[in-house]
Amino acid sequence: MKGTVFVDSNKIINWAPENPTGDVEGTKLAMEVMEGLVNEQGPSSILVDLSKSKRPNALQRQIIINTIRANIHNLKKIAFFGETPLMKAVTYFVINTVGFANIQFFSSRSEALQWLTKQP
Repeated sequence: MKGTVFVDSNKIINWAPENPTGDVEGTKLAMEVMEGLVNEQGPSSILVDLSKSKRPNALQRQIIINTIRANIHNLKKIAFFGETPLMKAVTYFVINTVGFANIQFFSSRSEALQWLTKQP
């Protein structure tokens, strides 16, 4: 798996995918790690840094879609930053396919964190 997955001091799951297009095993591993963290800590928010990500192929997208669907009851918010126009379009496709509505795109990590930590 290229990239990182970790929980920060705010208990937000951070994912910075760097898997090349076609790295199905790397994508599976990243999703397994994230799913384990969500199961461990319960309802969670996720911060995704797309600045170094590559366009996932159809199988990689399906793995991500299946993981989000399986854990949708434990997801509070998902924030994205650092995306290219292509990655933003791919991300919208994945999220719309899942039907998860509580997402936002931001121009910086700090703006994304502000939104994720803001109480309703």
